Amino acid sequence: MRVFVTDGFEVPLPADHRFPMAKYRLLRERLTADRVVPPEAFQIPHAASDDILASAHDPRYVAAVV
Repeated sequence: MRVFVTDGFEVPLPADHRFPMAKYRLLRERLTADRVVPPEAFQIPHAASDDILASAHDPRYVAAVV
């Protein structure tokens, strides 16, 4: 099994933000600690290209973010 993680790319958000980025790191740590997923199964995915992002988002939005 491969599990893709990106918790190394946390974006600093305000403490009260509704999207707490730390939850991804905490989930990975819990899955590892509970031996649900072995550490070697975690992989960091390659960055998505602008074209891939534009297949799910408006290309103008992608360009503005990039």
